[in-house]
Amino acid sequence: RDAGVEILTNGIVSLAAGPARVFADAGIERATIIGIDVPAASATLKSSAPIFYENAGVTVDVTLIPPDTADMTPNVQAALTKNPGGLTVVGDPLFCTKAMTAIANTGFTGKLVVIPQCIDDSFLQSVTNLEGATMLSTNTTDPDDKGFQQFNAVMHTYAGDDPDLGGTAPQAYQAVMAFAAAMKGVTGEVTPDSVRAALKAMPATEMPLGQG
Repeated sequence: RDAGVEILTNGIVSLAAGPARVFADAGIERATIIGIDVPAASATLKSSAPIFYENAGVTVDVTLIPPDTADMTPNVQAALTKNPGGLTVVGDPLFCTKAMTAIANTGFTGKLVVIPQCIDDSFLQSVTNLEGATMLSTNTTDPDDKGFQQFNAVMHTYAGDDPDLGGTAPQAYQAVMAFAAAMKGVTGEVTPDSVRAALKAMPATEMPLGQG
């Protein structure tokens, strides 16, 4: 923090730590990450994700697939040669849909973990092998939660009459609202130094869409 670097979201936790814990709790000793092969994700999956799995006592293999791959079945089949007890997919909803379809094609019957970045309306409508899968979330979708009601209202105001409330939209909203909450502590002129001071002095605050 002294270097002036603040993290508003911690995506690696949902990408790796969550699935690793699910596999560990299920007694799975080896798992595979089917990941999208783009610079923003591949380096993290190969260097950082295994740390979370190691800490959970799970051996992990990472299979990276280019997003424009039409049929991922051969890639998934190759990943299964290491006999993982669990699979998780890391990518956007389109990539995840194709990967989950490929997993279904292989007949895999082990544990599946779906990260929140995969989930949107099209994913849920297209994927047929979600029964028994664990779907993780970084935000509440409780219609009675005031934070979700506000998110819903914002999306319907600025993203059309029928907005997709899944995918990365909740996390983007969380980052923006968390930053806004921190900026309530800015005093005087808004400058890099005053913003940095407000972030450092920010008290414990309820996470947006965190349901407390």
